[in-house]
Amino acid sequence: MRLFPRPRRLSRYRQIAGTLARHGFGAALGHAGAGRVFPIHRGWFGSMRHETTLSEARHLRLAFEELGVTFIKLGQILSTRPDLLPDDYLDELGKLRDAVPPVDAVDIRAVLEAELGTSLDRCFAHFDDNPLASASIGQVHAAKLLDGTDVVVKVQKPGVPERVAEDVEVLRQLAAVAEQRSQTARRYDAEALVDEFEWQLRAELDYFREARNALRFAEQLAGNPAVLIPRIHWRYTTRMVLTMERLEGVPIHDGEGIDAAGIDRRLVAENCATILLESIFQHGFYHADPHPGNFFVQPGGAIAVVDFGMVGQISEDNRFSLVRLLDAVVHQKPDAAVDALGELGMRPRASERRTFVRDMRHMLDAYYGLDLEDISASRLYRDLTAISRRHSLPMPADLALLFKTISMNEGLERAINPSFNFLRTAEPFAREGMAELRSPLSVARRTARTTAESAILMPELPERAWRILRQAEHGEFQIRLHPEEVERAIDGLRAVLNRLAASIIGAAVTVAVAIVMLANRPPAWRIASGFFLASGPLVVGSLWSWALWSARRRE
Repeated sequence: MRLFPRPRRLSRYRQIAGTLARHGFGAALGHAGAGRVFPIHRGWFGSMRHETTLSEARHLRLAFEELGVTFIKLGQILSTRPDLLPDDYLDELGKLRDAVPPVDAVDIRAVLEAELGTSLDRCFAHFDDNPLASASIGQVHAAKLLDGTDVVVKVQKPGVPERVAEDVEVLRQLAAVAEQRSQTARRYDAEALVDEFEWQLRAELDYFREARNALRFAEQLAGNPAVLIPRIHWRYTTRMVLTMERLEGVPIHDGEGIDAAGIDRRLVAENCATILLESIFQHGFYHADPHPGNFFVQPGGAIAVVDFGMVGQISEDNRFSLVRLLDAVVHQKPDAAVDALGELGMRPRASERRTFVRDMRHMLDAYYGLDLEDISASRLYRDLTAISRRHSLPMPADLALLFKTISMNEGLERAINPSFNFLRTAEPFAREGMAELRSPLSVARRTARTTAESAILMPELPERAWRILRQAEHGEFQIRLHPEEVERAIDGLRAVLNRLAASIIGAAVTVAVAIVMLANRPPAWRIASGFFLASGPLVVGSLWSWALWSARRRE
């Protein structure tokens, strides 16, 4: 891993460093209460002008906006990780909807013709140069095919893949440096987070992948009349161009428009939740960007869903684990809840399991006596992430995305119908999942899979056992310990030794003073002996205080 930037990256490094430094300086001044003396928010040092001083979280959001597409996407992904960031940062980064000024139509037409390999006149009867929407990666234009079909064309902006590749390399190098210098970065595996971010961002850059996602949704939800998925026109779709059927309707956040169209809000909220729940519990493949701009209400209450760039997947085993978690919450079983979270990837260290179970028990106390339909999914998500953050236990990216999607979906439905409860709608799906989990067919299927895996492993066991024995015989057998666990054990041992030493020294001082007093009996020794005998406990107390202070300073 290179820890120093390549020459061609230096200008981008300077830009990133300058932007972060400027906003970091502004945040520090605001935190110190010096925002009025040094009004960075008034446009000093090249910053945009704002009427009031800015919070640290808002400074970070503005810095990401200034740095462009990669950092906007990074902020959006971080806004789904309450296990990594506090609430005020999540709220600010959640505002990064990457609405940016559009690229000139001449450049968009050039991309289209280069990707489609022909002039636009041979593809479209009409192409509107004024975009319907513009984001950091691409922009959407209305068009009409030669046969008169109304479509929307999503076009990737020129230069975006090159900028993303450059920025990801910068982030990877910064993560490597951070892991070398920060225990927190190592605990959260900063390099793995960058790898996950790169994979998700590259998936959004591939419009072919997005088109396949739309096709998969259309196939798995074909029997659900509550959802419409746009048809993809593959002839005019490439990695940088996506052409799909144009679906219109009332934006789902337009409550007045829904009422004016005579559509039942309760039905709209129910349909929106059902689409997500069926995708999760029956198919394990779901739309992970429930932004209001991606859902349009049809006259009968059905939902037209667009934008399939961000999707999530959950395996069959994880679906069962999610059902187990919900069952453990309802039936007040903290050990079972911790086991379910472990199956989902949130596994506490063995030394911390007892405290983790204790915190889970305290959390479940708040849900005592409630049925599943009485519990808020958003509240459950916040409580779980609070425990995760308290134990410095990062939530797996796929699990964080799932919980965040459910929470956002519930918020969207409550904006439509304030009395709506997401988990009430989810209860039949969870009950069906639990019944499937306990069904003889499911048990037999899992048993068969375990047996097959064991059959594959069994022939290798003797060879592996002999290899271990030979290594032990030749002194080559090694046991690897996690550095953080070793360091924590050493710190604990050091603290115990310090306190033991303090106790021994204090006792020695006390005994020595008593012997001297009894042997010499100096004048007024009865008066002085009280003072000298008290010196032992005083020494012990001082040494204990020093030991505790030094241990806390190391922590």
